[in-house]
Amino acid sequence: MSTSVLVRTIAIDRELGPIAGKRRIHLDSIELYERKAFVNYRLRPGIEPDEDVRPFLGWLWEMEIEDDLGTEYYSNSGAYDGDATETEGSRDVQPAPPSEATEITLILLDAPEKGRPKEVGRVTIPLS
Repeated sequence: MSTSVLVRTIAIDRELGPIAGKRRIHLDSIELYERKAFVNYRLRPGIEPDEDVRPFLGWLWEMEIEDDLGTEYYSNSGAYDGDATETEGSRDVQPAPPSEATEITLILLDAPEKGRPKEVGRVTIPLS
């Protein structure tokens, strides 16, 4: 599926944690496209080049998404790059929030090696 045309970018500028062990996560922005969105973030400290993230099944943290209309969202992919100091990344969100939605809430969950994910925090972003 194509990312489509960028509609707008909204600054989030919010830090939460601890997440993914000893890290803090800084949510930078959300990019809203016609068909999907991307949540841009930074992890500090970053992911070590030789760090084994396999115990986390590829995810060091999880994200749930809600809006004021009850839209069903999913976020099952993303990308990251960086070093031991800071890792930058993005998570995709599908679908894009409907134009009628006035806010979207990101719920961040720590993904431990064992056990259930635990909520670390939530951020509500006004869309209108």
